[in-house]
Amino acid sequence: MIIHITEEFIGERIDIVIAKVFKDFSRSQIQKLIKDGAISQNGIPINNIAKKF
Repeated sequence: MIIHITEEFIGERIDIVIAKVFKDFSRSQIQKLIKDGAISQNGIPINNIAKKF
């Protein structure tokens, strides 16, 4: 699945943005997915939960 990030999310943590977009997932679930390498940005796995857009 691809998410296009708009200006409203610039500067926010990735886990928070994903939680806002995918309301069925909790932030802790999203953080686990990030730690497991299941979420990527521009094809590169994200490994830092605190990374910002």
